[in-house]
Amino acid sequence: MLEFLPPKISSSHSESLNITHFFSQQCPSTETLEILQKLCCLPLPDTTTIHRLNAISHEHWLKGVQSVRYAHVSNVEMNFPCWILSYWTTMLLHVSHIHCPWVQNHDWLDKLRKCPDKEVRDEAQATFQLLAKVRWTAPKSGFSDKLPIHSLWRTLGMHWMSSTVVDNALEMWLRSWLPCLGARTRTTMDT
Repeated sequence: MLEFLPPKISSSHSESLNITHFFSQQCPSTETLEILQKLCCLPLPDTTTIHRLNAISHEHWLKGVQSVRYAHVSNVEMNFPCWILSYWTTMLLHVSHIHCPWVQNHDWLDKLRKCPDKEVRDEAQATFQLLAKVRWTAPKSGFSDKLPIHSLWRTLGMHWMSSTVVDNALEMWLRSWLPCLGARTRTTMDT
């Protein structure tokens, strides 16, 4: 998963940039290959701009907008299809909720691979090898929440007590103790 480098997100919101400059009445480019190549290289607008664009996009579409521009990048003149807004939103969510947490975990494991303790180094290396085989979008098997495996980023590093891991641990505990608790409740109620 970390081999895929998502586009960068612009670091700051430019107050001087008029949000309407992102919208164009001109037809979008029909060169699909060119569009896809540019999407890999061009930075996304900042988070605030993406949220603002999504909030006003329907209104502009009703006014006849046919394409979207990378107004936050000065040297891009190309008109993109309106679905670029959905792409920006999806990439923003991917980068902030999936990619960045796993990059932090990768860096943490990388430090552990350089640890003086051989046992720690070996465990870190084994973890790297295991992560290379993971199907990241597959649901976690055995749990009712059906979240994808990539939601388990909290199990590495300093985030292991956050909600996903705690919920899964409590579910496993409940499954193992429910038969015992049920038997005890029946015994208590019978007397």
